[in-house]
Amino acid sequence: MACVLNAVLEKGLDSLTEDDLHEMLRFANAASSIITTRKGALKVMPKREEIISVLTKE
Repeated sequence: MACVLNAVLEKGLDSLTEDDLHEMLRFANAASSIITTRKGALKVMPKREEIISVLTKE
């Protein structure tokens, strides 16, 4: 959810396009796939570079 909120803060809620929404959800999904493989709570959040690395492997 933090990834979704971050995207909304960066682009603004009113100016999000369909492509922006698709990319936002793709990014959040990649982040959650990393998070679920780790133990813990707050310290498991991946860095942006790590999420992008997962997305470029697709």
